[in-house]
Amino acid sequence: MKWEQALERIKKVGKNFANGFAISAPVGDWAKGAKNVPEDVETVQLLLEYVSRKRGHKEFSPRGIDGDIARTHGKSSTVKAIHAFQRNFMKTSDGLVEPEGLTLKKLREEAQGSTNVAKSAAQSVMKAPRPNDGMPPWLHHFDGVKFFNPLSLLPGASPQKPDWISIAEDELGEKEIKGKEHNPRVLQYHATTDGAKKDETPWCASFVNWVMEQAGYEGTDSSASHSWKKWGDGIPKPAVGSIAFIDWGKVDSKKAGKGHVGFVVGKTAKNRIVLLGGNQSNSVRYTAFKESLIQTYRVPKGYKPDPKLYELPILEVSKDGSDFSATR
Repeated sequence: MKWEQALERIKKVGKNFANGFAISAPVGDWAKGAKNVPEDVETVQLLLEYVSRKRGHKEFSPRGIDGDIARTHGKSSTVKAIHAFQRNFMKTSDGLVEPEGLTLKKLREEAQGSTNVAKSAAQSVMKAPRPNDGMPPWLHHFDGVKFFNPLSLLPGASPQKPDWISIAEDELGEKEIKGKEHNPRVLQYHATTDGAKKDETPWCASFVNWVMEQAGYEGTDSSASHSWKKWGDGIPKPAVGSIAFIDWGKVDSKKAGKGHVGFVVGKTAKNRIVLLGGNQSNSVRYTAFKESLIQTYRVPKGYKPDPKLYELPILEVSKDGSDFSATR
């Protein structure tokens, strides 16, 4: 997305946050009397998308924020998302969000908490425990445009952690779908590299590439993990945010050419390096690896990690990545 479009998007989101996510007319099912003013539709879509990410319920997602609702009955992803939200949080489901109605109130409470959000953005931020509390992720970063510098969500991690880690954290839980169906999100990761059409195609490198592009950096545009072993600059030891590369061929000659990449986020009490990565047991998750398995740590060219980022936080991670299978 072009910078001009990205900035325009940020202004729209900021405006919604500032006016308390107000709408002027009903949004949703046309047959139920919805007016679907584009700005109102966009407001509801923003709220649904945020709640979808917060709750981890993909059925709440409008699958796009475009200010448009299809008139054909049953075709609108936004109306389907409204129904899904209402079924989970209310007694009835009519597919309609009305100005100051219960559905809008519930959406606001989910996204902002129970406090009155009809305040200025500055006032809301001042009342929050952290600058980004209660704010949609689009106000933190959007296609590489940094609006706020999010504080760490990792226990004990430095508040100066790189923005790309926040982006990667937002993807936690994305995983392959068994059978003929494929996770659209994983395919989006692949779309930034070789364009694989299956989520079974190894996707750790595509995930790292997608995250770095979202943060405004050039990746390798390759789904091959080995493409990252000389990317950017190498650093002598792990730092929060650095990209770790594992060459499985160095462990087992039968695995020559196979590797893995992920983001360093901490270490365990036993000094195993914790990576946040894609295709770790077929999902985006935290996995602990022996430090001896990692060949190199990479950062964007010219990037100098804050010294505090070398002080890795101690994390408890249940998944062990000692063998090749953990990265598939």
